[in-house]
Amino acid sequence: MTPPRIAPRPPGPREAKLLMEAADALRRGDTKTAEPKLRAYCARAPSDPVGLYNLAKLIRGQADEATSLLERAVALEPRFHEAWLNLGTLLTDRVRFGAAERALRESVRLHTGSANAAFNLAILLHKMGRIDEALVEIDRCLALAPDMIEARRERLNILLYAEGVTPQSIFDAHRAIGERVEAGVMPLAGVVWDGGEGRKLRIGYISPDFRSHAVAHFFAPIIAAHRRDAVEVFCYAEVAVEDEVSRVIRSHAQGWFTTCGVSDDDVARRIVADRIDVLVDLAGHSNGNRLGVLARRPAAAQGTWIGYPATTGMGRVDFRITDAVADPPGLSDTLHSERLFRLDPVFLCYAGPPEASEPEPSPPCLTAGHITFGSFNNIMKLSPSVVATWSRILAAVPGSRLMIKSSSPIDQAATDGLLARFATHGVTPGRVQCVPKSRMLADHYRLYGQVDIALDPFPYNGTTTTCEAMWMGVPVVALLGVVGRHAARVSASLLRAVGLADFVAGDLDEYVEIAARLAADRDALARLRSGMRARLLGSPLMDARATALALENTYREALRVRSGGR
Repeated sequence: MTPPRIAPRPPGPREAKLLMEAADALRRGDTKTAEPKLRAYCARAPSDPVGLYNLAKLIRGQADEATSLLERAVALEPRFHEAWLNLGTLLTDRVRFGAAERALRESVRLHTGSANAAFNLAILLHKMGRIDEALVEIDRCLALAPDMIEARRERLNILLYAEGVTPQSIFDAHRAIGERVEAGVMPLAGVVWDGGEGRKLRIGYISPDFRSHAVAHFFAPIIAAHRRDAVEVFCYAEVAVEDEVSRVIRSHAQGWFTTCGVSDDDVARRIVADRIDVLVDLAGHSNGNRLGVLARRPAAAQGTWIGYPATTGMGRVDFRITDAVADPPGLSDTLHSERLFRLDPVFLCYAGPPEASEPEPSPPCLTAGHITFGSFNNIMKLSPSVVATWSRILAAVPGSRLMIKSSSPIDQAATDGLLARFATHGVTPGRVQCVPKSRMLADHYRLYGQVDIALDPFPYNGTTTTCEAMWMGVPVVALLGVVGRHAARVSASLLRAVGLADFVAGDLDEYVEIAARLAADRDALARLRSGMRARLLGSPLMDARATALALENTYREALRVRSGGR
């Protein structure tokens, strides 16, 4: 909706005609006609902030010009909260976080009742790693707009990173949104398992991440290893632009259907038509998910795996794939709406990325003269306890350095804020280095050659980063998190699977002690680096055939359970 006119005076008749013609074109979806009309209007009425605002919204994809237009709009009318809001979201997308925060806070100040302003501020604060502040803003958003599903999903995401949140409260929040997803949606009739005697099992995977994405690191080896004489695999891809990873995954699928722009009803009907026995979601509540499809129950058995570290909260998702370390039997089971099937010793399967070179033959400390700790995780995982604990490690290892490389782009404001948090714990300038996101994956992996020991964050562990650090020869120190928080125990699962359980700490004091002890043993670091890749290759973590077979057996078990043991 166009915001109320707040220009100092209304436009003249010629300008009004241009606006009417632009509005009419937009109603027809004719942006090619609307844009020159709006440009002509802005040229004739350069002091009208609403005209500038509307043009900026129309050409949002032209980020530089759209930003300039919105900056002009708020300069002309500082009370224009919609312009501040759109400026803030545009600046967030452009990774200009400091300026984005100022704009969004101004929008919130001008319109305290704007749920959208609070929502976008929460997203920004989350990206900057300010989790407690993000939670405050998302709760304020939901107080204003309780039915805003995007905000409820963002709150789930924030909770997974937050300290001091109980597993029960995380489950309750997921259960609430799972019920909303299923509310008012009738399951499709007649979708039952026929017993599968004498035919291949038909497996459907549905995901937005059949592309260059962390999930693909763990899915690609499985689809390649599925037994073609026993199963047929179909992919339902919420992928608008396919890449080389998409093409590799697609080459192993017997069926591929792009779901972008297709309704949940139509996707569900396609899955029924494909006669899928087991439908497996690989996204959970992540962006781009199609849980609405699973709410329609188009397959006899439905499950979730890999892409999200918590329950879906949905009664129509029958099972979730995990293992006994990430989700120990007992309390973990009561914190899921799904039945937990455990693939032990590890629920994931990693494939070494083709962009990764051979690890450096020796740890960098042997030539640098000091230990370099490293974390290549997203900065939103660097909780206050992480910063405090890593500061203790730097204090315990004289002369050591810490290299932080966020897995998502950040700006100087976010970097400065992070360094300031370390400074409050007495870490002197220069001991923490923030490295920008690499343009090329090969450069990203090569940077591990400058790291002696990787430090895993908590309560939201690394997963891909834990695997890639080890693949590049770097040992990882991790904390075994509380039972019931899957994301806080994944690195422990990965390390135990490759025989490095000694680097899993039971508490923060032991975490510091393990890191300091390892830093003091240069010979051990050298042995670990030289043998790490072989260690991974010989471990269950990289045994795709065994994992694929275990999954196939699990899917059949899920069907038997679903059909009452038939």
